[in-house]
Amino acid sequence: MKIVFLLLNIFILSGSFRLQMTIPDRVIRNKNFLIEKSYNTLVKNIEDHKIKNIYFTERLDTVISEDVEKTDSDNYNYNYNYNNIMKDYTFTKITPFVTNNLVDLSVKNDVITIFATFKKSGNS
Repeated sequence: MKIVFLLLNIFILSGSFRLQMTIPDRVIRNKNFLIEKSYNTLVKNIEDHKIKNIYFTERLDTVISEDVEKTDSDNYNYNYNYNNIMKDYTFTKITPFVTNNLVDLSVKNDVITIFATFKKSGNS
C-alpha cells in the first residue's frame, strides 16, 4: 500500500500522469501482434525521447509504450493502416518492483505515464 501512495504522490506533484485510462482500442484489438522489447531498450528509448506514452497494465507486469514518431499519419480515422500499430506500440514484460523506477524515469523525461485498464467486452 505504501508504494501505491508513494506513486500517487509522485504523480500528483509531477502532473504528467493519468490514472485509470484505457489503452486505445486499436492497440487492444492487435495486442497479440505487438513486438516485445527488453527493459533496457525501453529505458534507453525513454531517455532518448522516443517514447510518447507508457501504459502500465492493471497488474503492473506489462508496459505498453507508444512511439513519438508514428509510422503513418497521426490521424487515426478509418484511413489509418492498422498494421502500423505493431510498429507504433511495443510491450515490455516487467516485474512490479521496477514500476517506481520507470515512473521516475518517465516523469524526468516528460513521458506521459498512464495506469491503464483494459475494456471488458460485453460477452466476458
